[in-house]
Amino acid sequence: MKRLGLPQFLAFFQKRALMAIFKNSAEGVLIISRNGLVEWANQTVKTKTELEGKYIADIIGQNHVWPPRTNEPIRRHIASSFVEYITTPLKNGYLVTVRELNAKNGIIPEMEKKHNHQLLEVEKKHTERTGQIVHDLKTPLNAIIGFSDLAIDAMEERRFIDVNEYLRQIYRIGKTMSKDIDAYLSFIRIKDGISQIKKDAINLREMGENVKHLIEVSFREKGILVDASGEAIIIADYALIKNALMNALKNAAEATAAGKHIKLEISENDNLAIIRIINIGHIPAEDFQKIFNPDITFSTKGGNGMGIPMIKMIIEAHNGQVTIANEGDKVVLTMIIPKS
Repeated sequence: MKRLGLPQFLAFFQKRALMAIFKNSAEGVLIISRNGLVEWANQTVKTKTELEGKYIADIIGQNHVWPPRTNEPIRRHIASSFVEYITTPLKNGYLVTVRELNAKNGIIPEMEKKHNHQLLEVEKKHTERTGQIVHDLKTPLNAIIGFSDLAIDAMEERRFIDVNEYLRQIYRIGKTMSKDIDAYLSFIRIKDGISQIKKDAINLREMGENVKHLIEVSFREKGILVDASGEAIIIADYALIKNALMNALKNAAEATAAGKHIKLEISENDNLAIIRIINIGHIPAEDFQKIFNPDITFSTKGGNGMGIPMIKMIIEAHNGQVTIANEGDKVVLTMIIPKS
């Protein structure tokens, strides 16, 4: 059996995770290789067997540029319908959502335009969710890369005990990624009113240490360190709160200059737990009104910024609140969560 190198393994791992997520999605989903070949199509795609193995450029038509230069959808008129393709970059390829817009004689009638506008708004939300999944996978994937680098160094130096530990960490992160994907899908179901939030006792100090470790490994090339302090116990959904904390620290790390520290402060009073993430930086006053917009990012590395709206939705689902403020030369994100 041919062994995969680390980059190929990570790309394979990411694609397999997305296949599991979108296998039975109501939307058509394609996974495209870096060179534009359709590697996989989910069950919703009517021409699944015909598309796999073809080049996406041949499918969308030569009048369109692939990959698209912007995030705008590609629309192609086929028979009496418009087919829309929305592209999200992956580590080693692309994820494309496919949907059909009904039309007659090549023109969408006025009555259908209003309906299709509503459908496009739903599609936009689904596309944002797809981007969020990819966004959230980056931190644990980067941690896997970091531990793999450490394992390779240790192997070359014949430090086999360390190699064993790094491999255990990689395995643990892989299992965590699987749980995080389940948590994200659970959150979507909660937002859609399909299921309820799970309630478990959470030690925020232990969770903070776990997330701190992942962030430091993921951003070790930047030399970012997280100074964690304080403790609190809350009754909440473990996976969702961890997702919020991970997103908050990741956004702070992306916006922090190399070699700087981030503070994670946990405190509590009689009824509330308070989590503060503090990093050096400044948000202009005019940006505060749009800071929870998923299309806006405050990352110096150009991240997609979708973690901040996700934090707000998760905390508000727990009847808490999220604020962001400038305090001197620092940006402070505060999550306030009822303890029970």
